[in-house]
Amino acid sequence: KFLSVIVDQFHRGARLISMHDERINLAKLSLRAGKKASEFSAFMPCSVVYLKAGIELITDSDWESHRELCLDLYNLCAEMEYCLGHFKDAKGYAEEVIKRGNSLEDSLRAYYTLVQANGSEANTADAFAIATAVLAKLGELLPSSVTQVEVREELLKTQALVQTKSADELLVLESMQNESKRHAMKFFKILLFYAYASRQEYFALVACRMVQLSLLYGVCRESPGALAGYGMIVCGMLGNAAAGYSLGRLALSVLERFDAKENIARVYCAMYGFIAHWIEPIQASVPSLKQGIDAGLSSGDTEYAFLNAHLYLGVSLASGKSLGPLIYEMRLYSKQMVEFNQNLVWLLNTPVRQAILNLSGTSDDPVKLVGDEMDENVFLQQSIEQSDYNALSSMVYFYRMWLEYLFGEYELAAETAKMNFNVEKHRMTRFVIVCNHAFYKGLSALALARKEGRTNWITIIDQTMSQMKSWALSAPWNCQHKLDLMVAEFTYLNGDVDEAAEAYDRAASTAAKHGFIHEQALALERAGIFHLECRNNDRAAEYFEQSHQCYMQWEAFGKASHVKSLYLQGIV
Repeated sequence: KFLSVIVDQFHRGARLISMHDERINLAKLSLRAGKKASEFSAFMPCSVVYLKAGIELITDSDWESHRELCLDLYNLCAEMEYCLGHFKDAKGYAEEVIKRGNSLEDSLRAYYTLVQANGSEANTADAFAIATAVLAKLGELLPSSVTQVEVREELLKTQALVQTKSADELLVLESMQNESKRHAMKFFKILLFYAYASRQEYFALVACRMVQLSLLYGVCRESPGALAGYGMIVCGMLGNAAAGYSLGRLALSVLERFDAKENIARVYCAMYGFIAHWIEPIQASVPSLKQGIDAGLSSGDTEYAFLNAHLYLGVSLASGKSLGPLIYEMRLYSKQMVEFNQNLVWLLNTPVRQAILNLSGTSDDPVKLVGDEMDENVFLQQSIEQSDYNALSSMVYFYRMWLEYLFGEYELAAETAKMNFNVEKHRMTRFVIVCNHAFYKGLSALALARKEGRTNWITIIDQTMSQMKSWALSAPWNCQHKLDLMVAEFTYLNGDVDEAAEAYDRAASTAAKHGFIHEQALALERAGIFHLECRNNDRAAEYFEQSHQCYMQWEAFGKASHVKSLYLQGIV
């Protein structure tokens, strides 16, 4: 507090200072005050004021005589501008450092900020290009294009290295001493997110390289993110949920060992947004994702703070959280994403927000992602232009398919599921998306098989039910009721009415027990349709009434109205 007051008073009279040494001393005090203010998120704007004032005191000749001071002032100012969402200014200060750098070492910190600023502006192509160029200078070459053969080789190499260590040995690995490799780990760390968002074929490659460096050269503050990223791959791509979950737990332990608070948001994002659901109840991750938001904001990692917010909203929706409070939170986080200029994360989150509004009944067409938050046609075109089509289009298709199925547009749902090739081609490791994609794709196929015959749909039915059976073994809390509902629909397709009736009841009961009120509502609705088609109108009405109540409790008023108008009014 006293330092900031002193610096402020000095700067009021800075124009009167003619002695060069005095100007340098004041610039040093400004840097010190800027560093102190940067430690507290609430004072980041003050930090920028001090740092800019310090920069105004130095001259061109100081880049030679007081080089470290100049580098520190410009680098920290670039970093603070980035944290505040002022990406143009951040890039300007970073580029000045790079222009004046005498060596790669002089420029590394500025390159790091430059990559982050480009990525946060949704300019992932430039972010990716800059990061890979720097990594090449650090001796870590990435191919210009990635083949499945190369990915397989890296996975096998990493798997072999991991298997040379026991769990206890992994916990006590030596610290990384090689400075070049430590810098490489920092650039790999930020590349992980951009790879997932826009160039998913690189995600496994980057995560594997990071784990290899950690095992060969020792662990560092970036290693927890590497282990968590690799855990995502082991869960999703390799299908070993137990091993992937163990890697996630190891990442948390290494994070604690280094007290790497600046990486909490990144590790929590991977662990509680991707890995934990393969084993733990989805609802258990919601508080941790909230913590990830707070940790990211307090450490200045705004990109991952809001990625945690994006995942928090998606996980909350999938866990059955009431939509009313969720709408309030989504508007809050959306506003903050815009304020901090986190354009890429804001775009990724847009389909989730619109889907929530559609369910709540505020959209003209409940199966189209068109409303207050987005127009899906404009959005898809925009994602193509920004080279982020993989992740962005997949989000649109996933939520649109879900809505199409829920509102009875089975043909559209099946077609949209087919269009969402990214989920299957890149085998996205986010459990909420992968599992529910298979769930609603399978349910759509089952509904159409009853209508059109099973010939065109049996392959999809067999595939999705097989996947759900496997997931129900590792994550019964999250998947057993989904499997029960698929079994009910399949049994009904096969004509076993008594067994189907029991399976519908089992699905609704298990969903209720596990807190998935939206999927309890769906199971009750499907049971109502089943009894209606079996000409048991009174029983059907009971199920539809219960389903309507559950949808109302979930605050999905649009869907509740759909059930009431389509079924209850007609029967009554």
